[in-house]
Amino acid sequence: MILQDLLTSELFTYAAYLPGIGAALLALYNWYQMQRGAVINLNQPVNYGLIRDEEIDGAIKFYFPILTYNEGSKAGMAKDLTISFKSGGVEKKIDISRRVEMVHEEGTEEEDTSIIGAEPMFPFFVPSDEGNVTIFECIDYDHEVIPLNERVTCKIYISYDHKKKTAIEFPFQLYSDEISLLLRGTMKWLKPTIQEVSPSTLTDRDHLRAMLQEMNMEDEYEVILDRERTHFDRTVKYNGSKIVRLDLSELKLATLPESIQNFEYLEFLHLGHNLLTTLPESIGNLKHLKELNVRNNKGIASIPDSIGQLSNLQFLSLYGGNLSTIPDSIGSLKSLTWLRLSENQIKFLPESLGNLLVLERLDLENNELESLPETIGSLQKLKTLNIQKNKLKSVPPSILKIKQFTQLEFNDNQISAFPPNLIQDGGHITGLFFHENNIETLPDGLERLERLATLNIKNNPLTSLTESVEASIQILKNRGCNIFID
Repeated sequence: MILQDLLTSELFTYAAYLPGIGAALLALYNWYQMQRGAVINLNQPVNYGLIRDEEIDGAIKFYFPILTYNEGSKAGMAKDLTISFKSGGVEKKIDISRRVEMVHEEGTEEEDTSIIGAEPMFPFFVPSDEGNVTIFECIDYDHEVIPLNERVTCKIYISYDHKKKTAIEFPFQLYSDEISLLLRGTMKWLKPTIQEVSPSTLTDRDHLRAMLQEMNMEDEYEVILDRERTHFDRTVKYNGSKIVRLDLSELKLATLPESIQNFEYLEFLHLGHNLLTTLPESIGNLKHLKELNVRNNKGIASIPDSIGQLSNLQFLSLYGGNLSTIPDSIGSLKSLTWLRLSENQIKFLPESLGNLLVLERLDLENNELESLPETIGSLQKLKTLNIQKNKLKSVPPSILKIKQFTQLEFNDNQISAFPPNLIQDGGHITGLFFHENNIETLPDGLERLERLATLNIKNNPLTSLTESVEASIQILKNRGCNIFID
């Protein structure tokens, strides 16, 4: 009896500790699930937690552990995050209430697990070339965003202050049984039915079919693969299993999905003669892209800042759109040799244009430009500048610093005078084309432009020329210079 009583009392003593031990184990389990749930690593299962809201009927809280990996060369602040769910062509965003942390309190039996809100949610610091697992709390009221028993696509985007972006996309399916079994205030960790995220076995041909399905254009698959084009052999060209040339022109595309980034080895992308109004942010992830042709999309009113990430881009055509501004990031296109911006509504160009140090051709005709940035003088490789049919009032003096640029063609503008340093710095100029402007007088000393072969100043409100100007013109004519003057 004594032994039995002793054992019984010992069991009761240990049993009193079981709730505390269970709570500690649960806290440790929740911490482990959050740490293992980083979803930025493709081909890994996506982990998430659920809690039935204790105060609001029908509300379910989701906890997404996301690896906010910073690929920049310097530390940055994560400034924005979007989580959306897409089903049947409809995409809905979920409310992100706060960023949270899991806390395990050692040595207590009452509240071993707590979820603490970190305010403000954004921005938050991410070290350079490192990743932090951050847990985001979202809430879905009455399943308004995430439908039950239906496969949807979850997309998570995080942008940083240095223009870099973390992006992840994965299949997601939530069953009504999982919700009905949830106890109030109890966290349950789940995985989507489809475990693999963007499996490595997918070829670029698979990506093409999937992207067309996303745009409800699967019928165009064979057409795109086999359609003959004039500028290269076929619409799609491969290097091994990777698509390097893709022509999606003349397909009446209204949008280009973010999944275009799946073609990681793409070098040539043609999107001309469509109905695009903008380009996706993910366009900046096409690191191998050399040529981007978006000509004749008359509704395109903006291009994303991420375009500046295309460090290998050599040719960019946005001809025939509805652009009024160009982002500063355009100046980051260090490999760009030809920029076509003609036939738009552009009113000004960013100063960063001067950073395009290998640019050879710049097409700007038929816009609304009233001035050019002074930094244009830094484009030492520039050979051709097409800027007719704008509203320029003057020509920046710095343009004469470009010694390879020998012809000033500024027809059909509102320019009232030649650059003030023309005679001093224009010894390399071979042609002055200022037809249809507001020039009233000509500078003295034009004969000092020894290489000048053409002078076209027709249809300008010229007043009577001074004797010295008339003498200069006669010298030019005697030298064989072609003079066009009213």
